[in-house]
Amino acid sequence: MRQFELNLTPRNEHHGSIEPWVYRFETGTLLEELDMRRHVYGLWDKLFGCWKIDTGSHTSHEIIPTWVPLNSRGIWRDPLDIRFENAPKASWLLSPKWRYEANAAFAAYFSNIPQRIRGVVAPLERHQWLALDMIWQVPGFAYFLDEEIFNGSQQYVFACLALSKAETLSRTARRDLTQCIMTSKRTVLLSRLAAIPNSKKTLRLINKLGDRPCRHGTYLGLMNFLNEDPSSKELLHAGTISPSAVALLNGFPSGFVTPNLVRFVLEDPDDCEILCRYDEYEAGSGFRTVINIFPELSPDWQNRIRSSLRSVQSGDMLPDWGERWAQRLTEAIRFPPPPFTATSHLIPLATAKAVRQESQAMQNCVSRMIGRVMAGEIYFYNWDGPEPATVMIEKSPGSSWRFEEAHGFDNQPLQSQTIDYIENVIESALDRKSPTSS
Repeated sequence: MRQFELNLTPRNEHHGSIEPWVYRFETGTLLEELDMRRHVYGLWDKLFGCWKIDTGSHTSHEIIPTWVPLNSRGIWRDPLDIRFENAPKASWLLSPKWRYEANAAFAAYFSNIPQRIRGVVAPLERHQWLALDMIWQVPGFAYFLDEEIFNGSQQYVFACLALSKAETLSRTARRDLTQCIMTSKRTVLLSRLAAIPNSKKTLRLINKLGDRPCRHGTYLGLMNFLNEDPSSKELLHAGTISPSAVALLNGFPSGFVTPNLVRFVLEDPDDCEILCRYDEYEAGSGFRTVINIFPELSPDWQNRIRSSLRSVQSGDMLPDWGERWAQRLTEAIRFPPPPFTATSHLIPLATAKAVRQESQAMQNCVSRMIGRVMAGEIYFYNWDGPEPATVMIEKSPGSSWRFEEAHGFDNQPLQSQTIDYIENVIESALDRKSPTSS
């Protein structure tokens, strides 16, 4: 669940109204009240932490904010930059009064924390509040964290925080985690937190992720790939590993990845992401077709593809390689039968050749989606009516087929009456379909 982040702007402030909010220090806390919301921030020299108060029941629970209050030098950021980074910086958006009061309150609040502590936690970005809490509970963690950052091994700490979902733990559990990070054998602790065996190779690889915290899925994905894919040894030769590269490598079908493909992804993850993601209107549809079909192929075909992929010499050659293999596979592999047979001007495109002919005749891009057809996700029909169209039906999560879209020549929109009629024909055909034809 996404942690609550401070939104200090009343709903009506855009219209110039003044809403009652309060920032005040009392009994060792900074109290923030906004409408019916109340937060209590404990001071560093008292009981550091943040508590959300239910004004109705007068109960409270501790939270770990995930918004980033400090800049890279450990100095508090302007509230507008903290809470509204993507908002227009127009003068009418937020009142000067709000910005003055919020900035004054939090500037005073963070001034109470030693600058050396703020400087140590600054690189932790969304983990800043969490790291402050850990240092407050275990003061020696400040020196430990400073040493990790100096030695370039802070990703170990980041991984422990992400894998343990430390911001959701109780106060006592966070203290115990802090002590474990400082004293436990690193591979043992990572193995326990990830529920995956880890070795010194894991530590070498996570340090290649750079100096910024990554998401839970990045660390888990890297560990999974290292444990399960024979081509993972290529990661050890990489200078750096980007989170997007880790996501791509884990997105390939099991058994598809080859050592050279790993190198291509590490060298240019952005280009490989364009090649792999589902956008039928961009280059690389053949490569995506091969990826989709691969899990359904026989071991013999899978071996042929891997052998051919190993001979590709650069990432720039992957689109052409994919187009050649997509053409070969869609002609050699049995095309899936249609969800329902021809009916009322709807003619199934029941071969790869028929889909390509439809794409050429109707001047659209359906031929780039053959991989999805062969993977059982979608199916195409030609609407042979007064207003010719290409029709796509899609399999829903419940494994039932439904009408998705229909377009005329060159993807021109159809009249609403035509679309409604096509949808009714499809629903009737699916209702009449016998169970054995699915």
